[in-house]
Amino acid sequence: MQFWILQKKNKIEVFIYIPPIRSDVNLPYDMNEYSKFQRDLGFLVNKFPNAVLKNFSGIVPGKYWGYKEPTNFIDEREIDYMHFQFAGHQILADSLFQFLNY
Repeated sequence: MQFWILQKKNKIEVFIYIPPIRSDVNLPYDMNEYSKFQRDLGFLVNKFPNAVLKNFSGIVPGKYWGYKEPTNFIDEREIDYMHFQFAGHQILADSLFQFLNY
């Protein structure tokens, strides 16, 4: 049996969220595809009862994102588009807590 059938039958709440993404620099992603991804998630969630989507993409300010070792072996460091610092994790945790206690 598919998950969505079980979810509906058993009235299981499903929480889906779009994770934080940097908003202070140009991203190495195709932004049209990223926007489509967000729209597609919204359409999917709207098809099923007890499913909720929350967009957390812009909640972590740029100053809380990290840096990493360079991949080009020239620069000292480069922007890390995937990981944020402790303060960013705290913002996400607080936001998730509020979301789950709506």
